[in-house]
Amino acid sequence: MKSPLLPVEEENRLAALHDYAVLDTPAEPAFDDLTRIAAHVLDVPTAMISLVDTDRQWFKSRYGHDAPEAPRDISFCGHVIESGARVVVPDALEDARFADNPLVTGHRRIRFYAGVPLRTPDGFVLGTLCAIDYSPRTPSAAQLAMLELLAKQVVDQLEARRTRHALSVNRDQAVAAAARSDAVFSVMADGVVVRMRRVRSCHRTAPLKRFSDSATNSCAASRRAIHAGARCARTARRFPAKTIRRCWRCAPEKCRETW
Repeated sequence: MKSPLLPVEEENRLAALHDYAVLDTPAEPAFDDLTRIAAHVLDVPTAMISLVDTDRQWFKSRYGHDAPEAPRDISFCGHVIESGARVVVPDALEDARFADNPLVTGHRRIRFYAGVPLRTPDGFVLGTLCAIDYSPRTPSAAQLAMLELLAKQVVDQLEARRTRHALSVNRDQAVAAAARSDAVFSVMADGVVVRMRRVRSCHRTAPLKRFSDSATNSCAASRRAIHAGARCARTARRFPAKTIRRCWRCAPEKCRETW
């Protein structure tokens, strides 16, 4: 058995795969429909969308297959990642790369395999759209061409899914940012209300203070007028001729206006 080798840009390829955030996600009808069509087009019992991770191949969609993943080192799809091109195996028992592979000699007994790369717009091969049969067969050129077209549809679905995921993350971040802004403005608004209440309180107490000061001044003037009047009365009894002149000089201005 020949284990598949790692491609030259394996680190960047894995980063691109993880950027799609698709590994270990639930099944989705858009992908399941494509594997069903692939199985029908090639007339095989099994078709899968295989995404090749660090040490495993994980199946985003599987038609006619139960296991969710398989080891990468014994996978057929690993050879597609290595070459970056389509791999067709009419009879695995006749192919030196797979003749003693556990997937061929074990209970699965794979005999036919056709896998086409899932190539991103950046040129990275994330995995394969593959068709499997348990009997030898030779697909037609038309069938393989259809498998290639379906693989492009898989990539389009991955791109659309990543876009939706990014929009969802941005929406969640925007909602969180709006909530933080609302909290800040709420605190600021509470501070403004408290300050306005203080200002209004000062405006309400200021007239009272002015009234109190005015009343105090008026009382003081009245007392001065009373005292001045008393002095004038005493002077008038003792010195009648000087009363008017002195009273005029010592009387407050408001008292003079009434004379």
